[in-house]
Amino acid sequence: MKNNNNVKLEKQLAMDDSRKVENTHNDRNIFLGDSRTPSQSGILAGNCKGECWTNQDNTLAVTYSYPVGGCGVFGEIVDRKSSETFFAEVFEKLKNLGINEFEFAAEDKKLREDILELFSDRTIDSEMEYSYRISEKPAQHVGNLEGYTIEKLTKTFLEEMDKKKYKNSSMVTERLETCWQTVEDFLNQSSAFVAIKDGELAGVIFGSGRFQEFLAIDIEVAEEHRRQGIAKELALSFIDDCTARGIMPQWDCVESNTASVHLAESLGLVRIKERPIYWFGI
Repeated sequence: MKNNNNVKLEKQLAMDDSRKVENTHNDRNIFLGDSRTPSQSGILAGNCKGECWTNQDNTLAVTYSYPVGGCGVFGEIVDRKSSETFFAEVFEKLKNLGINEFEFAAEDKKLREDILELFSDRTIDSEMEYSYRISEKPAQHVGNLEGYTIEKLTKTFLEEMDKKKYKNSSMVTERLETCWQTVEDFLNQSSAFVAIKDGELAGVIFGSGRFQEFLAIDIEVAEEHRRQGIAKELALSFIDDCTARGIMPQWDCVESNTASVHLAESLGLVRIKERPIYWFGI
């Protein structure tokens, strides 16, 4: 899956008023978000940053999550012709972001089937995505990581990070910029930890999207620091912090990412759903 963090949205696309696709928070409350997909539902609810487009009749919404690098689809296909027009305009907006594939998921089975039927003339690829949440018995911490320290992203740490000019600080700054409207929103609604060694950010785990009490996980360890237990220790620190604050973290990964699947299961997380994601060229 693609990550397009550095691409900016062209805010307006010229089109006839009768074919206008809305890119606004105003009508999002007509759609019920789904707690099974906090990354996309958080955007739909206006809790976190991302793109959201609704059709003129407010029967369909498409969200785009920068950390996920894909779309969520909500609502229902009521009229085939108007839905085709809506998706065509969404595709133009995605292409303005530099995205040449429509990667999407929908929690509603009928909506998934209707979208696949709508684009049955396309070559559509798919893969299963797994979602995990914490169990009653999470794994134990790895213990001391030689040469590394684990730090929570607090307001004080973020201020210090800006002064110290850590190497790889973009691991944090890009996620803050693409996931949350403000630092205050992040601090109030999310959680994050970093692993540090010799003035360098070696890894980060970041709450990238929230809906209700559910918080999506985004994790990255720099290649030269992998296979040292850093990802597991970051994840356990994140889980502990979320649990203490009444937040339920959610780990999503595709079936082919066997390392992520293995890590989630080694943490003692429980798989709560499996559902397909789809993509095709636009």
